[in-house]
Amino acid sequence: MRPLPLIKLRIGALVMWRGQCVPIANRYVGRDCIRYLILTKDPKKGLVTDVNVTIGQLMAELCAHATWCVGDQVAIEYATRQVQARWWNCRTGTVMYRVNDLFDEGRNGGLVVDQQRLQQLVDKYAEVA
Repeated sequence: MRPLPLIKLRIGALVMWRGQCVPIANRYVGRDCIRYLILTKDPKKGLVTDVNVTIGQLMAELCAHATWCVGDQVAIEYATRQVQARWWNCRTGTVMYRVNDLFDEGRNGGLVVDQQRLQQLVDKYAEVA
């Protein structure tokens, strides 16, 4: 039986950890899992080193950081639209969303924006409405 493929994030990839966007300092590849070394700054303690962080813990932190989930409705540009996809951009350290456009019925496509820009669009429409 072949083992499941492991998700490998590169060293230096930006991830969310302890509410901060920080790069991965090191990676340890084992037979059954991959563990990451992540360094964060705490105002009271200084530098905090977290060893043995798993991809599951990183995904949980990402879900806590993200504002919208796939399937959520967002009101922008005088219409209610739906979040079709959400992913993490390891190069820029932002959550990316694909939101359908007015003519997108079941097709792939639509508006692709980061979390900050989508929040600006939602806030702009809320001021107008």
